[in-house]
Amino acid sequence: MRRSTHVAAGVIAAGGVELIRCWVNQEEVDWLKVAAACAIGGCVAVVPDLLEPALHPNHRSLFHSVAAGGTVVYGLGKKTASAVPDPWVRLALQSLAVGYLSHLALDATTPKSLPLLGCKRSCPEVGR
Repeated sequence: MRRSTHVAAGVIAAGGVELIRCWVNQEEVDWLKVAAACAIGGCVAVVPDLLEPALHPNHRSLFHSVAAGGTVVYGLGKKTASAVPDPWVRLALQSLAVGYLSHLALDATTPKSLPLLGCKRSCPEVGR
């Protein structure tokens, strides 16, 4: 998938999550925070391909796996939910997670899909 597609998905997803968070918490929208979420989400959405460049059709390994997505959700989700009192740090962690997961979500829709683990050969895939 093209880098621009991943960037656009990261921007839309991270900005959308911040808007939904404001709506759910009945807060006034802080457009600076929405812009920051979009910027972070768009930048982070290309990280898996920077770590594992698409040099061949089977380039997806650990950083493109369901396990990596689960680790991001567990690690950043727990930090975002309770342990970080600063709203800007929470926003950054939330946007990091959403941007990374947007990349995995798009790649999961391709014929090669995502490996469950960081396997290179004969690894079960998701989405088949």
